[in-house]
Amino acid sequence: MAETAKKSAKRGFNIIDIVVVVFILLAAAMFFGSSIFDKVESSEYSTKLEYQVKTTCVRIHTVSTLCEGLGLLDGETGNSIGEIAAVEVRPYSENFTMMDGTVQTVNIPDRYNVYSTI
Repeated sequence: MAETAKKSAKRGFNIIDIVVVVFILLAAAMFFGSSIFDKVESSEYSTKLEYQVKTTCVRIHTVSTLCEGLGLLDGETGNSIGEIAAVEVRPYSENFTMMDGTVQTVNIPDRYNVYSTI
């Protein structure tokens, strides 16, 4: 009986021991790996982007609603895109072909192009 106890003590790792160790290592890797990826994602979002949006052929009431400091939301997710930093309004114009074949740029009354810097 003493020999059986000695053999079992010298046997080393079995399958269950290996499975438990692998499970613990995977759990630790998932925990520490997710915290590393969270830090990477947060550093991506700390970069400030500035872009300009052109809105064409709009009426004056649309122009009056777009003002500096207005917060914008994503239409699909509802997440904040940012705030309008600057608004530039220009008259809307189109190219028309005249009867003689020349092309003329004509301003359309009561229509505007709006350039919003976000």
